[in-house]
Amino acid sequence: ECERCGTTVIKKELEQWFFKITDYAERLLNNLDTLDWPEHIKIAQRNWIGRSEGALIKFRVISEENNGVASSHRHGGAPRSDGLIEVFTTRPDTLFGVTFLVVGPEHSFIKNHESRIRNHGEVKKYIEKLKNKTLEERLAKSKEKTGIELKGIKALNPANKKEIPIWVADYVLGNVGTGAIMAVPAHDQRDFEFAQKYKLPITIVVCPHYPETICPILDNAYEGEGHLVASGQFDGMPSQEAKEVITRAGGGAKKIQYRLRDWLVSRQRYWGPPIPMVYCEKCHWQAVPEKDLPVKLPHIKSFRPTGTDKAPLAIVEKFWKVKCPKCGEWARRETDVSDSFLDSSWYYIGYLLKTLARIEARYGRQNSTLKVKSFDSAIFKKWLPVHSYIGGSEHAVLHLLYSRFVAMALHDWGIAHFEEPFTRFRAHGLITKNGAKMSKSRGNVVSPDAYIQKYGVDAVRMYLAFLAPFEEGGDFRDSGIKGITRFLDRAEKFIKSKIASSSDRGGIRLGRKPPRMTEQIQKTIHQTIKKVTEDIEALHYNTAISALMILLSAFEKYREEMGRKEIGIFLKLLAPFAPFLTEELWREKLGNKKSIHISSWPVYNSSLLEEETYPLVVQINGKARNTIEARKDINQKDAERLA
Repeated sequence: ECERCGTTVIKKELEQWFFKITDYAERLLNNLDTLDWPEHIKIAQRNWIGRSEGALIKFRVISEENNGVASSHRHGGAPRSDGLIEVFTTRPDTLFGVTFLVVGPEHSFIKNHESRIRNHGEVKKYIEKLKNKTLEERLAKSKEKTGIELKGIKALNPANKKEIPIWVADYVLGNVGTGAIMAVPAHDQRDFEFAQKYKLPITIVVCPHYPETICPILDNAYEGEGHLVASGQFDGMPSQEAKEVITRAGGGAKKIQYRLRDWLVSRQRYWGPPIPMVYCEKCHWQAVPEKDLPVKLPHIKSFRPTGTDKAPLAIVEKFWKVKCPKCGEWARRETDVSDSFLDSSWYYIGYLLKTLARIEARYGRQNSTLKVKSFDSAIFKKWLPVHSYIGGSEHAVLHLLYSRFVAMALHDWGIAHFEEPFTRFRAHGLITKNGAKMSKSRGNVVSPDAYIQKYGVDAVRMYLAFLAPFEEGGDFRDSGIKGITRFLDRAEKFIKSKIASSSDRGGIRLGRKPPRMTEQIQKTIHQTIKKVTEDIEALHYNTAISALMILLSAFEKYREEMGRKEIGIFLKLLAPFAPFLTEELWREKLGNKKSIHISSWPVYNSSLLEEETYPLVVQINGKARNTIEARKDINQKDAERLA
């Protein structure tokens, strides 16, 4: 039922629009290997595409006579065929173990064979009951499977010519794949549970203990590999090797199948770009001419759902009643609008083109290189594809997959020079509040406004970067933001007091000799430059901030040695995390005229990072006895003396 008004939710067949993303399944799969994406996102897409290699096998259907015996062997003739049921299987090696077929309740076979199914009324009632079950309920492993046999017809196993019953069951979807499965209860757990419930035969045909003649199955199906048994001339053959051989013997054909379905882009609502198609009784579906694009939404007062299967635009005659682009007669404009995922699949291109158009309008006359006439422009090629894209893991199999598909289509049309839109993707973690996911219903959503007012925008920004690894997420706690505030206060206080101190001004002002620094503090500074630089590039913001905290503590410890240069380095490293405070200190306290955010990034001196000592292993008669710290430039004589 509807969670708002309690209306019963029903399924209806609608005429809708699709993009044929299935034509790109193999490319979408193969290209994943070229992308710098997190492995769990790649795995999600691979599973969603769901490539499986197997075989298409056809089972002949035969009718039973009134006495319940199949008409197969009367007068020595062949059985009369009443059609075929086609199944796809990844385990054709188990064909001899098929003891029944299962068709989904949506399968056209049931409707087409009503007259031959003796218990059709009972079957029809069973299918009606299933309409109240969701797909999740039907496919859930924990749910008990139900079904009913189609009496009056049988199927012939093409491997051994045995007659087997045909069932309709809830755990098979009649509108997915071929809509039917061959049930091998000895080697598939769902089939095993179904066979046990309805007391159907269980025949073992793959045995991991070969050449033992008895291979018992106790509580569960055996779904692994092994050697064939009870499989005629194929007995003893490794199951992997038998797949192709038995496919041929059973009259089947090798097949690659995908779980991926075509992308439904139709939506029956008001908000969204109208699908630019027109239906004419004479010319049928016609595309809206390019000169009339885009089709814009009309301004209407009532844009809520209509309570029917019609979109709100269907009641606006001035919108849908148009002339056919081909013959000029009155026709009907499509009133469905497109899926919002279609918009987001290419928004990165739309934003860039819009921005470039504004730049061209303002500066185009002075700079011809900024002109953007098409996707072929140099500036378009410079900015795309997106080199680093950050988003949520929840978009793994919709937005990210659709974006890849649209980019490939644009590439195939010669419009885009790339076929992968985002060469690097990083997923951000989820921020919780006191251990729970933020939700309006829970009332635990953190509004940044109050925290910004209390602690300042830099503290809020920096705390979000510090509270946990970026790709893992973490828990938002008030005590944590107070810790960041104390750090920023310390940094501001140190820099202001250092500059204000008359004894330190020689090191702060330009043109004066800076204080002499010890080797240790120089090393700490350059280690921090290296650490923060690399951590920012790797999105390890929390550890970069930790390094800055260590550096500030070192500055406070070696206060007398700190000069203008060192304070400038610290502010530059801090600037990405606290942009406002660093800008203020950079300009007002250090006296710089240009913004810190356009200054050059600090570069570390690698020679200062080298360790002066190393672990020297002491061996006696080839056996390690001790490890001692030794200087890198130690000679043989000194090493022996040290040992």
